[in-house]
Amino acid sequence: MTALVAAVTAVLAALGLASVQNAREQAASALWVAHTHRVIESLQRIVSSVAEAESALRGYSIARDETFLVEIDPACREATDAVAQARERVADDPGQLERLAVVDQAVRERLLLIMERKAAVVAGASPQVPARAHALTRQITSTVDEMLRVERGLLDERAAETAAAA
Repeated sequence: MTALVAAVTAVLAALGLASVQNAREQAASALWVAHTHRVIESLQRIVSSVAEAESALRGYSIARDETFLVEIDPACREATDAVAQARERVADDPGQLERLAVVDQAVRERLLLIMERKAAVVAGASPQVPARAHALTRQITSTVDEMLRVERGLLDERAAETAAAA
C-alpha cells in the first residue's frame, strides 16, 4: 500500500511540475507575442507619421492653408520617435536592427527634404516634390514592409509554439 501511495504521489508531483512548466512557457510566449505586436505598432507609426508630414506639406502647397503647416513638425517628431522606439524594441534581432538602420537613414533624409520643401513653399517656391523624395518614401515603405513580414512570421512561430505547449 505504501508503494502505491508513493507511486501516486510521484505521478501527481510530475503532473504538477509539467503543468507549472507549461504555464511558464505559455506566459513567456504571451509576452513575446505582446512584444511583437508592439514592434509592429512602432513600425506602422514610422510609415504613417512620414505620410502625415508629406500630406500636410502637400495640403499647404495646394491650399495655402496654414493649419496644414502646424501638422508638419509634430508628424516629423512622431516619425523620429517611432524609429527610436522601434530600435529599442528590435534590439534583440540583428537582422531587424540592420533593416531599421536603412529605415532610419531614409526617414532622416526624407524629413530633411520635407522641412526644406516646407521652407521653400512658405517662401513662395513651386510645390514640386523632388524625385529623391519619392524614392525615399518607397524605400521607407518597402523596408518597413519587409520588417513587418519578419514580425508576422515571428507571430506565426509563437502561435505554433503556444499551440504545441497547450
